[in-house]
Amino acid sequence: MASGPVTVNVPVNATIAVNAITNAAYTQNLTIVCGGKTYGPFQGSGTNKVYANFTFETGSSSTASITITANNVNEQVSPPYQFVVQSALNLIFVTTEDGNDQDWNDTICMLYWPVG
Repeated sequence: MASGPVTVNVPVNATIAVNAITNAAYTQNLTIVCGGKTYGPFQGSGTNKVYANFTFETGSSSTASITITANNVNEQVSPPYQFVVQSALNLIFVTTEDGNDQDWNDTICMLYWPVG
């Protein structure tokens, strides 16, 4: 898997909701950049702890860059998975591994917005 920021496609002029959950002893740091605006960093550690819960506006941008680090190092990031849930909700999620145990759940980051 790749390290460093991952870029995801998002709709223009939309409000995107974000939740991030940590399952890691190391502090996880989440930053999202979209349309020249930076959201974060949000930080958290522990088991099954929500450490980010916010929304952002995409404006005219059709991409968002997600960076997740631990110990000041970019984590390994899964490819973004994208789903449409019940024809009503777009959902993108990425998972990360900070190199400690290879369980790929150190951060689970979800972006979502309504279909349409």
